[in-house]
Parts: sequence; structure tokens; C-alpha cells
Amino acid sequence: MSCSLCDVFVPVGIFNYRYAFTIFVTDGFFETPSKFGRYLLSFRCSYITGTYAILHSHFVSRYMILVWYLIFLLHFLE
Repeated sequence: MSCSLCDVFVPVGIFNYRYAFTIFVTDGFFETPSKFGRYLLSFRCSYITGTYAILHSHFVSRYMILVWYLIFLLHFLE
């Protein structure tokens, strides 16, 4: 739910061309350039990336429990 709030308060647009990309705020309270808007943009990008990392680690651990149960017990649980 907090990721959805990040999407609502700091909506972004992404433009990419070959190997480069730029991220910018498209609408909302922080549309005008400011230092605080930059901090919010970097927080939004890092926060959503962090939540995806937690989600992926959850799925990897669930996969290991289902498929490689003995290896999971040996290396991760005592």
C-alpha cells in the first residue's frame, strides 16, 4: 500500500534511449524543480526497488523450501 502512495504523491515519467535513461516527475505537488523534489524522486525510486528486492527474496526462499528442502535446512536453518 505504501508503494501505491509513492506512485500517487510522486508520479514519474521515464524516458530511455539506447543505454541511457532519465526519470522525471510528471505531475503533482513536486512538478516544479526543487531540491526537495529531487530527494523525493530518489526516495521513491529506491523505496520501490527495495520492496521488489524483498518480494524476490521471498519467492526465492519459498522456491528453495519447496524444491531444495534439505539444502535449505543445511545452509539456512540450524
